[in-house]
Amino acid sequence: MVAAIRETIVHRYRYRDAKLASTGGEMLYAAKELDSPRSIAAFYFGPLAPASVILKANPQLRAQYAKEPGYEGGWFRLPAGTAMRIPLPEEWISRFYE
Repeated sequence: MVAAIRETIVHRYRYRDAKLASTGGEMLYAAKELDSPRSIAAFYFGPLAPASVILKANPQLRAQYAKEPGYEGGWFRLPAGTAMRIPLPEEWISRFYE
């Protein structure tokens, strides 16, 4: 099985005292066809991870999907290409880019 995963790392810096200082980073994921918040949580955090991890990191989903059956469990499907914030600890992201 082959999967094409589209992730974007945004690492912010501030120029201060003649050098760059990190001000944080985040990971964005582009949903694939048939993805749900539940499946995304399981992929990034393990099979027992609750969908609420993804739902809390992406509050914009509530306005559009709160009335969908299975919203609280994260079982609704996302349109392909939907940008999702993945709430990884900053040190997981920054250790590869500093």
